[in-house]
Amino acid sequence: MSAGFSKALSYATAPQSPKLVLAARDSPRFEAVAEIWEGLAVTTLVMPTDVGDPRACAEAVQSAFAKFSTIDVLVNNAGMLMWATVEDVQDVSRFQHLMNVHAKGSVYCTKLP
Repeated sequence: MSAGFSKALSYATAPQSPKLVLAARDSPRFEAVAEIWEGLAVTTLVMPTDVGDPRACAEAVQSAFAKFSTIDVLVNNAGMLMWATVEDVQDVSRFQHLMNVHAKGSVYCTKLP
C-alpha cells in the first residue's frame, strides 16, 4: 500500500477517517506515507509484509484483528516485477516467489487468520 492504486485508494478514503493496515514490502516508503495519513486523522497499522509468504500474511491479518477487531475491506493489490528474460534467470526459484506474490498472495491474505 505504498504506491499506485492502493495508495490512491487510501487517500480517497481519508475523509471517512478509516483505520488502515498498511502491508507492503517497502517499509521505509510506506512508513513515510503512514505519517501523512496520520496527519489526516487516519489511524494506521504499519506491517512489513511479503504477501508471497503465508506466515507473513497470517501475521499481518492477526495484527490487524488485534488492533482493530475487524477487517471491513481488504484490497489485494500486491505485485512485483522481474526485469529479466527467462533465458537470463539461473535460479528458477525466483519464478516461484513471483507466482506466490501474484497468484497466492491474495489467497493467503483473504483466507489466513
